[in-house]
Amino acid sequence: MGLVVLLALVAGGLTWIAVSTAAARNAPEKIVDAYLAAVVDGRIEDAVALGGGVPDNMLPDLLTDAAYAAAGAHVTGYTIDSTGIDSSGATVVASIQQGADEFSQSFRLTRTGREAIFVDTWALDPIDYNSIRVTFDGPTGSGVTVNGIAIDEPVESIIARPLAALPGSYVVGAPSADGKVQIEDDTVTVDSFTADVDGVDATLTASLTPEGEAAGQAAAAGYLDACIAQPVLAPEGCDFYAETGDGEVVTNLVWSVDPRPTFTIGAWTPNGWEVLPDAPGTIIGNGDYSLPSGEFGTVRYTLSNYTYGGYLTLVDGVMIFTFSGSNASGGGGVTS
Repeated sequence: MGLVVLLALVAGGLTWIAVSTAAARNAPEKIVDAYLAAVVDGRIEDAVALGGGVPDNMLPDLLTDAAYAAAGAHVTGYTIDSTGIDSSGATVVASIQQGADEFSQSFRLTRTGREAIFVDTWALDPIDYNSIRVTFDGPTGSGVTVNGIAIDEPVESIIARPLAALPGSYVVGAPSADGKVQIEDDTVTVDSFTADVDGVDATLTASLTPEGEAAGQAAAAGYLDACIAQPVLAPEGCDFYAETGDGEVVTNLVWSVDPRPTFTIGAWTPNGWEVLPDAPGTIIGNGDYSLPSGEFGTVRYTLSNYTYGGYLTLVDGVMIFTFSGSNASGGGGVTS
């Protein structure tokens, strides 16, 4: 009898030890601790595996060991603040240190089974990561880089799907596809594991290089050159024209511009880089005229203080100017 009692006590003690050990090992906060420790240690791929992978609607390129090592403002530490368990799962709240800053982060876990009969086992619910949305304010580049590392995705895919990102700072850039354009980097900071909104925006703004500025000025001037090259009273595709009197016939018409209007090329808009009038110019038309009465002579048309504007776009490496309007009010001329 004594032996049976002793065996029962030993078995009970071993069972209690097994249950206690399993409970300590499988506590929800232990799962979160393992996840956060992997992030702090830079074992990002291990952390992502613990966190349920990358959401399908995000690109995974920044959730690698190398990509996070290249980021700044890493997660540097954490403390587990509380654990709450309910019928549907568990919630663990942690304080996260990100350099000199700190933020609170909740993690949700779901039961996955039992160990040692009585002990729940847990896994992190898939983490809906924060993200970086890349947009271009101007022509797109030939690719996208983050912290100097090329993202191995087509530009169209990066625009369409955000890059999942851990807390950190990221320098987003894009090599230009053309020497006429330079694309400015944008530095963004992700300050939480998950986002209540649609992530962080990285906007890559395109501006013209000196080569692009010269090409843009030439394209804007080329519009007027094409107009004055037409020896007609109303040049096609242009907003100025010369008026004639009753029965008057004008021949040998030659248009010229002196002085030429000048422009300033502004910022990118949804229509392209805006071409803004700077100094006005004067359009002059010289020709010969004749009247039914037999009178003939020379005629001169003058349109003073002429300015115009428009937009510039880059198409297959060629700067294209699109006219948007002028101060000509329908054009006109003065005879002499």
